[in-house]
Amino acid sequence: MKFFFLISISLLISINLSAQVPQKMSYQAVIRNFNNVLVTSAPIGIKISILKETSPSVYLISYVETQTATTNAHGLVSLQIGTGSVVTGTFTNINWATGPYLIKTETDLTGGNSYSVVGITELTSVPYSLYSANGPIGLTGPAGSTGPVGLTGLTGPAGPTGLTGPIGLTGPAGSTGPAGPTGLTGSTGSAGPMGPQGIQGTSGSVNAWALLGSTGTIDGTNFIGSTDNVPFSIRVNNQKAGRIDPSLFNNFFGYQSGNSNSTGSRNSASGYRALYSNR
Repeated sequence: MKFFFLISISLLISINLSAQVPQKMSYQAVIRNFNNVLVTSAPIGIKISILKETSPSVYLISYVETQTATTNAHGLVSLQIGTGSVVTGTFTNINWATGPYLIKTETDLTGGNSYSVVGITELTSVPYSLYSANGPIGLTGPAGSTGPVGLTGLTGPAGPTGLTGPIGLTGPAGSTGPAGPTGLTGSTGSAGPMGPQGIQGTSGSVNAWALLGSTGTIDGTNFIGSTDNVPFSIRVNNQKAGRIDPSLFNNFFGYQSGNSNSTGSRNSASGYRALYSNR
């Protein structure tokens, strides 16, 4: 059985951001049966061969693949040559710059692989992207002008802390600073224990009063006191125990009697701490 159909080939150029060449071609055909009736909404099997004409009527098979597709309501079938099941060859290895190339199509209207040859159509043009993938390299164009400086990027994260460096040499000693203020006087400490009795000293002069009492005194001649006009004081345990003051006319007798008297006059006191603080 022989089938006829109208072939319409569309070669589409695809552009994407990665600048990669799309290794496929769009193929469309309107399918009719032997009664010239459109084959609509039906599966068909198609075998496509890319042939290279090496000399008049002499062709070299460069690539063969098979596909199964379904026609639409208008009998149109659309394919992507280069995406089918490969029979022989490699689509990406076709050097479109060394043409001419032709497309040979074979179909099976039952969707199988019992193909019938329909015809051979010359490719009068191929997508520029496919041609440029294998075509000669052109001359390098002139360098473009420098674009504007881009925005400053965000500051990156701080790097890790570096290792501690070695300790440097000791610098020279600085000048002495000014003396600080004198601190407060501390409180008087407690009295220490009484030391041992010292060695008895040598005997004093004949006019001295002995520690154990004097002998040979003469009443009216020998006395305890002074011959100048200064107060006469008696101490016990280094504390005031008696005082005769000829200037203020004070007389005190007793342990710490008249102890803090400074200006009071004409006083007489006898006994422990009598008139201790008298003004």
